[in-house]
Amino acid sequence: MIINGDTYINQKILLDGNSYRDCIFQNCVLIYGGGQLSMVGNKLFGVRWEFVDAAARTLGLISSFYQSGDDSKLFVEELLSTFGKGNDTSTQSID
Repeated sequence: MIINGDTYINQKILLDGNSYRDCIFQNCVLIYGGGQLSMVGNKLFGVRWEFVDAAARTLGLISSFYQSGDDSKLFVEELLSTFGKGNDTSTQSID
């Protein structure tokens, strides 16, 4: 679903499957499970992120690499510094 210019205050919002553009999120819990998501031009104030399902597992894996140190930590830093900067149009951005 494409959502433009809405305002959310003190809500829990499941983000997956949506495209948010120029929305305001204030004191919300933003829940992301790893599905399609686009966030462009939004304003976030006092939000808290919750990662569930595939997103939580992916973050757990990346975190374990980072905490291992040495080459694994460098891999994560390189991954995060370059992710989404290529020509891959399937990459979703979160502003």
